Amino acid sequence: MTPVAETWADPYSYGFRQGRRCADALEHAHRVLCRKTSATEVLEGDIRACFDEISHPWLLQNVLLDKQVLGKSAGQTVGGGSGGLVAVL
Repeated sequence: MTPVAETWADPYSYGFRQGRRCADALEHAHRVLCRKTSATEVLEGDIRACFDEISHPWLLQNVLLDKQVLGKSAGQTVGGGSGGLVAVL
């Protein structure tokens, strides 16, 4: 699943990604924010319970993924673990 997920993932996403570390995210942020034309403020946010509401039928219809992987949560029609497969999509 990782090769497929990596082709769809945001190239600047560092959370729960194989071969990526917190230090990589900090380095990227430093590089981007040290430019003379960079923003002077940074906004951080989190969507509460985001992974609780992910629709499995929508994933099956709209996202290229292994149907057997999604099927491992048999009987569940919504939700996904934070840091799970959908976290990188």
